[in-house]
Amino acid sequence: MPNKKELTLYLQSQVRRMFQANRLHEAANLNYRVCQLNPNNADAWYSLSFICLQINDLHCAENAARKSISFNPKRTESYTVLGIALQKQYRYEEALTVYKSGLSLNTRNPDIYNNI
Repeated sequence: MPNKKELTLYLQSQVRRMFQANRLHEAANLNYRVCQLNPNNADAWYSLSFICLQINDLHCAENAARKSISFNPKRTESYTVLGIALQKQYRYEEALTVYKSGLSLNTRNPDIYNNI
């Protein structure tokens, strides 16, 4: 039986394959399992937020991005996903605040500038 790390790596490789095959709902479901196995893993939560954004599951994208930020507040990509999810929900002031937080960490992040 594989240990937690081996299982996580295997599941993450499966998530990547599903994502590349455009099986996004399956990728999101499997990525959620990775997050359950590793609830403090900012990268797993970021990956879930990104996939959820692709399938327009804005509630999932927002929650996963917030969790990613809570575990790694220096990961600017999470701010980008969170800002986009908020914008798509017409929560423009919140999105702008999130983008500004991301820019304070990396003033050269083109993804954030492109969304402001």
